[in-house]
Amino acid sequence: MGDTSIKLVSVVLPTHNRADMLKRAIQSILEQNYAEIEILVVADNCSDHTEDVVSSFNDPRIIFLPQPVNVGGAEARNIGIRRAQGYYVAFLDDDDQWLEGKLFEQIQLLEADSDVAIATCNYILDHGTKQVHMLNPYTEITLSDLLFDNYCGSFSFAMTKREYIGDIEIDPRLRASQDWDFWIKILSQNQQKAKVVPKLLGRYYAEHEDKITNKTRNRTISHLLLMRSHWGLLGNEHKQNMLYRLMRLKRKSHFIKMNFWDRLKVVKIEMHYFRHSKRGSKRHNYLIIMRYLLPRF
Repeated sequence: MGDTSIKLVSVVLPTHNRADMLKRAIQSILEQNYAEIEILVVADNCSDHTEDVVSSFNDPRIIFLPQPVNVGGAEARNIGIRRAQGYYVAFLDDDDQWLEGKLFEQIQLLEADSDVAIATCNYILDHGTKQVHMLNPYTEITLSDLLFDNYCGSFSFAMTKREYIGDIEIDPRLRASQDWDFWIKILSQNQQKAKVVPKLLGRYYAEHEDKITNKTRNRTISHLLLMRSHWGLLGNEHKQNMLYRLMRLKRKSHFIKMNFWDRLKVVKIEMHYFRHSKRGSKRHNYLIIMRYLLPRF
């Protein structure tokens, strides 16, 4: 393993009332063939038996960080990052799982190329009765690639070095796309790239219904905030792609359940983006108002 074996990995694991899933996640970290780890379990105002699950492992590498009030997933991860002592920082969501060799493979990749700030991987999308192998179309991911889509993927599948994070924090306003926003910040601040380990090294469980990112309203508002945060980085093609993705999200029937004032806020923001991307004709603005302020499409 070379000198990478002496470099500590901090694993940030936020959780909220998912004690049974949490046990599976922690076990998958402990089963890695890389022992120099600390597991920072940030319990976000948990009211179930989360603490009992953590203590049942009886492993000094697990650090339990209970939060007395609900801070949300983004701030829970920020708390873990601030506490991290490792040379590397990895993440795992409480409802996901690492597969064998994940840490070792990604550390080898990060050490092999000094231009790489983020190492990610392929993964298995688990729908319970159906499992799909999700293969990244890229081997290398530039900032421009990342501005089109989150090719680095979920927090659970990518890792970086602590030095590349610096004072970057995850935007607590985002209920979705937190990972995408975070990876953009790292690549833009460090002027580097990401690379993909072409192996299945993670498992993403999509069978349960309480995933925050499954909620269309969260995804829509978060996408708007993401666009606002990184608008200055976007070229014309990026802007058009972002707007197209926004329109797709808002076509989902769940979005129309937003109240009038929430929809009005969205209309104002979208009209701003159309103007700044030179797509803001009167016809565009009229269609936006008709589609999102009237009671039906």
